[in-house]
Amino acid sequence: MSVWTELAQPVDHYEPAYIKKELPIEWTLGVLWDLWGTGHHKIRCPMPDHNDSTPSFNLYEPNSSGVFQKMGCLGCGFRADVIDLIRMHYDVSYTEAIQIALSDLIPQYHASGYTPNVDNREATVEDVWDEYGKIITTGVDDNILRHFLNNKLMSPVDTFARNEWRWKGHRHLHGISMPHFSEVGELTGVRFRDFRDSKRKWGILGSRFPQLYGAWRDRGNEDVVLCEGETDTVWTSWDLQGRAVDVFGIVTANQRPENGALAQVKNRRCWIMFDNDDAGNRAADQWLSALPRAKRIEIPAGEDVLSCHIPVKRLLSLKELAEDGSKTEN
Repeated sequence: MSVWTELAQPVDHYEPAYIKKELPIEWTLGVLWDLWGTGHHKIRCPMPDHNDSTPSFNLYEPNSSGVFQKMGCLGCGFRADVIDLIRMHYDVSYTEAIQIALSDLIPQYHASGYTPNVDNREATVEDVWDEYGKIITTGVDDNILRHFLNNKLMSPVDTFARNEWRWKGHRHLHGISMPHFSEVGELTGVRFRDFRDSKRKWGILGSRFPQLYGAWRDRGNEDVVLCEGETDTVWTSWDLQGRAVDVFGIVTANQRPENGALAQVKNRRCWIMFDNDDAGNRAADQWLSALPRAKRIEIPAGEDVLSCHIPVKRLLSLKELAEDGSKTEN
């Protein structure tokens, strides 16, 4: 089927999510690069400038069906999805890559009868600790973290992010690690961000985020500020040092108010500071409905706590929050 025939199809066929759903990255990597992955078993990195003598490239981030959606190399830090892979192979634009997928690769895949591997491995807490232990002992580079913070206009939180939230920069991953812990300090997962492009995110295999980000720093204060994402959470926590308030974050706007995350804040006075976009607004409505003592703090349209460049104290108008040195964020 040509791309021009596809133009008569519903518009969702041109959404990246449709391409990723219909075209497994595992099959595409094999057809275009003759590199056939087997789930969690590492294969050679396809990047031409990476002499990958020890296989360090694997597939990760399965969708709801368990089919892997992304690929990455622990050696050189390269990360991509199936559209990135097509662009790189054919040296074409994003739109052209989608056209190639629709007109050529998706029909070819369906005709092949290929069955992709699925993620059916039950990773344990020990697996996460083991992988994280390997990462934090190699290639740690404070300059990578500083570069990331500079790009996010978060330079003042450098020491605070390293010491209080355990952020680290990793030279070999070109990324920042942001570990998540439970209320009792158990590592539950690790998220990464590319220091060159903070929108590029990935996580350690087996990562789970059942609780709020910052759960292990709970001081039991009556007042709670709830943010969206790690960077907004850390920025808010830094700006509210000295206040009798606990700061937590939801991992993404898709994190629902349930289980341990909800239980931690349900009976406290909660100030919700999610992104003012469609996803953030939907998330805010869900959390406001679940929290009887919650209030939404207005942020300029299209912005988040960090990008709006308004001091957190001013956003909150913290007249109600006591300055109690005995119950502070530290």
